[in-house]
Amino acid sequence: MGTESETEGVALALREGKIRAEIDKLKAETLSLNRPSWKNPTAVVSILAALGALVTAGFTYQQNSLKAERAALDADRAEYRREQLSADVASLEKSRDELLKGIDEANAENEHIVQQAQAMREELTRAQQALAAVSQSAPANSPTAQQIQQAQQAVRAWQENATKSDAITTARGELLRNLQQSVKQIEPRRRLATK
Repeated sequence: MGTESETEGVALALREGKIRAEIDKLKAETLSLNRPSWKNPTAVVSILAALGALVTAGFTYQQNSLKAERAALDADRAEYRREQLSADVASLEKSRDELLKGIDEANAENEHIVQQAQAMREELTRAQQALAAVSQSAPANSPTAQQIQQAQQAVRAWQENATKSDAITTARGELLRNLQQSVKQIEPRRRLATK
């Protein structure tokens, strides 16, 4: 019978050990619950996780806010630049129109000079023909013949000057036409550049 009581004693000791372990466990839990939250590791981890989430959300909001402000600023800059370019284009178009008007006026003046030169050439030709007719009737060594010869030399000099003037007027007309074509080509290039 001694073995039964020993078995009961061991069983009782085991139960008491379990009860003591359970009591110790409950004391530890009670102590843990009575401890301030900041000393509780699981609470600290939860608080740190919440703070991390708040900081991340704030940082993300700030980044998005900065991106939105930067995009708005870039849009404002682009709009300002577009307005500046539009003003520059308008100014250049006005200058181009004034240039074309000046070229048209110079062309008209050049045409008038060409007509005057043509009329002068015709008059010089008639004067030369008249001088040739008079020189045939005048004696060869007379003062009248010498005056006619001087007049013929003057008419030839005038004709040479008229020929030079024609060359200059023709070159001026060609230069004006080329300039006018160049200025007119600005418009198609501007249209291509703004597309």
